[in-house]
Parts: sequence; structure tokens; C-alpha cells
Amino acid sequence: MAVPVAPGRLPLLGHSLEMPRKRHAFTSSLRDHGEVVREDLGTVRTYFVTSPRLAHQVLVTDGARFRKGAVFDTFQPYLGNGLLLSNGPFHLRQRRLVQPAFHRERLERHAGVMAAAVVGEALFSTELGAAAVAVPRGGFIPFGAGARQCLGNAFARTEVVITLATVLARWRLAPVPGRPVRTRFTSAAYPSGLLMTAVPR
Repeated sequence: MAVPVAPGRLPLLGHSLEMPRKRHAFTSSLRDHGEVVREDLGTVRTYFVTSPRLAHQVLVTDGARFRKGAVFDTFQPYLGNGLLLSNGPFHLRQRRLVQPAFHRERLERHAGVMAAAVVGEALFSTELGAAAVAVPRGGFIPFGAGARQCLGNAFARTEVVITLATVLARWRLAPVPGRPVRTRFTSAAYPSGLLMTAVPR
């Protein structure tokens, strides 16, 4: 069965211009063309699954039969074989290690804390009314400060440190040869025109 191609494809460029400009509108429109739609990023063919039934089949029912793909493989030399990029049995083992943190009962306990940390139950009800108007400017940014920060905050910071450590263990930064570096003085001295390149260790 032929897979329909998303409209707006350009020679050689494919959909690489349309995708960044209107990402949400473009991907949302693909469901009108079928359950599986082909999109070309330059000369690379990619396929969008647009129905919940097929998404469940790819991610759950037949998940072991699908790899994450060439885009993820590109980043493995730099970010390592972590949960985000790994495949197969190794990915399954790592996923089971973190799975208890996302158990349904634990998430239900977190949900109450997160709701209270924003503006209380009124924000999550269907009758916002005056409660929504009374929220201070920036108040809709959830879990941003205070004792009850976003439960993913510590995890995200740890992940950034691990990612940087992994990259810096394999690469180092060196000045670009032949590019002069000047000192610029304001309230403090700092280099101007310092271009760096990544060099394998």
C-alpha cells in the first residue's frame, strides 16, 4: 500500500522549509491525509503516525520491533547510550530502573501537590471566574518557585550535568587557529572574538 506524501514537498528540500515555519499546524494537518504520512526532510524520508491506534501499536504493542531511528543515532556518540537514545534490551533495562518514580499512585500524590502549588483547586476547575483574574502576573507558570518546585526540576538539572560530563569526557574546546582574540574592557575585561571548536580527546 502506498503511503501518502504530505503536501508542499519541494524538490531536494522536501518539507524542511515548511516544517520549522509552521510545525504545529503542519503536523496537525497530516491526520487529514491518512494514518501514516510520509514527510521528507531534505532527502531523508520520515513517517508520521497520526492515529491513536497506530501510535499505541508502535509505542506499546510492537514497541520492541521499532528503533528510535537515524536522528537519535546521530547524537549517541555525543550523549551516550542513555534512556533517551538507547534501543532494545538495554533501553528496557534502563526504563525499568526509573519506572517506579512514574507509578500511577505516586503520580496521583504529586498531582495534588502540584495543583496546590499553582493557585489551588480553582485553577483546575471549569469555573475559573474571579480566581483566574486574581492570579498575579506570571502565576500561570506552574511550580516555578518556592518549596514546591516542579518535581522534574532536580531530575532535569542532574540530566544536564550528566550530559555535559559525557560530552566533555569525549570532546574538548580549543580556540580556532588563526583567529585573533582581543580584550574588551567594560566593568570587567573579557575576550572579544573568541571562537572555539570541538576537538575529540
